[in-house]
Amino acid sequence: IENAHKIKAYHIFPPADNQKWARICEHIIRHYNHGWANGYELGITYWEIWNEPDCHEDPAENDMFKGTAEQYYDLYAAAATHLKACFGDSIKVGGYASSGVYRGFMDVDEEYTRPHEITLFEPRAYYHTKFLKGFLERVKRDKLPIDFFSHHSYASVENTVLSQKYCEKRLEEAGLGHVE
Repeated sequence: IENAHKIKAYHIFPPADNQKWARICEHIIRHYNHGWANGYELGITYWEIWNEPDCHEDPAENDMFKGTAEQYYDLYAAAATHLKACFGDSIKVGGYASSGVYRGFMDVDEEYTRPHEITLFEPRAYYHTKFLKGFLERVKRDKLPIDFFSHHSYASVENTVLSQKYCEKRLEEAGLGHVE
């Protein structure tokens, strides 16, 4: 992803062919880890699939992924499965670099009935949670490989810790407590 979205964003649309994209990722890993195509032998372990596909529910507003949640889940399924088939446990795959799991420090119920710290971001915060739940359900249902779950935080250290605990709780509830 090259992204200066206020000027022009590149490579932020879902691939037309997820399997082809997965094979391209395979060759990127071969280039950086196995010397393929005059590459390197860097031994990079962690490979994150995309970045912040959950910014906004409306793909037109999303600065990093102009697709739906289902399109991302399909992309993750194709890439994670292919990469683990190619490289096994020599790499770790995961993602999705959530743009913020702020429900971790929102003291509210599922339907929001009380004010809290991030009222301005309310719709996005709920979408982030919906996206996360959908992602974990897909991973579990299809037994997709996932070695780690990543998320970003643009909050205070204290609230970032709460977001982390929230992610750990959601992973545990999904039967994925072993995931980093």
